[in-house]
Amino acid sequence: MKREIQKQLVKAVFDDIHSDRVKKVIIDSDAYNEMDDQFAILYALCARERMNVVAINAAAFHNDRSSSFDDGMEKSYEEIKRLTACLPDGDSIPVFYGSKKPIEETGEAYVSPAAENIVKTAMESDETVYILTMGCITNVASAILMEPKICEKICVIWLGGNELHKEDVREFNLEMDYAAGQIVLNSGCPLVLCPAFNVTIALEYTLEQLTALGHDLPHCAYLTDLTKRFHRGAGGGPDWMWIMWDMAAPALLDDPTSAEIEIITAPMFTDDFHYAFDKTRHDIMIMRKLYPEKVYANAFGKMKRGR
Repeated sequence: MKREIQKQLVKAVFDDIHSDRVKKVIIDSDAYNEMDDQFAILYALCARERMNVVAINAAAFHNDRSSSFDDGMEKSYEEIKRLTACLPDGDSIPVFYGSKKPIEETGEAYVSPAAENIVKTAMESDETVYILTMGCITNVASAILMEPKICEKICVIWLGGNELHKEDVREFNLEMDYAAGQIVLNSGCPLVLCPAFNVTIALEYTLEQLTALGHDLPHCAYLTDLTKRFHRGAGGGPDWMWIMWDMAAPALLDDPTSAEIEIITAPMFTDDFHYAFDKTRHDIMIMRKLYPEKVYANAFGKMKRGR
């Protein structure tokens, strides 16, 4: 894609993000990794006047909540199915298995049902498909390798990396598959990079706030009980708080005034985990700031209302 055409595409997507149009959305989530994914997924599913979620992909992760990369994906798939089961139309929401191995290990696309669905949905769509990527980006990078033409038809909103002035780009989602992050950042697709430090880290909420959904609706009860389990597991007292990083992705599409984004020249992820800069590169978007109280009011208002 020629640089000038790519810049025009990014500007058009930037304007579309700020429009009132209902956006076609695929969620790509390592849902079992923490407890913020579950809130973010149900937020997006309940914000139907702004987002039409056409599929949810399971993303992999490997930490003390999984025995391996692919086990993290399997656990995320199962968690997503539990979440959708809480909704009255949950059976109608397609859920896809994602990559079992990182591109960093295979050196090539991992052809998973999730990656195939991204390609199919994008190529058949007559509008931009927004991919809310709330975990490692293997599924998206694989789809781009499988069919580079989707770069003209998607916008990736990714929780990955850190602010550009940080010495080190190491961050959990990026580290899960660094090569995949490099592929997406270099691809030229419209991308909103949502840095962990010090941007999405602002979404820190108290136990009282996170359990305010109560038990009136099944999905609210699920999130309330989940929060209480995490609170007990952390040995938390009354001052316990949790960072709801992933809520930044649906928040941007639900209410663009809840965040500040701008168009910049794409940096590079160097092989030694730093940013590098070249003014001749293509454009991306980056999230600069979030307004936590606005995100909270929008998200919890819609989740309490239901789907």
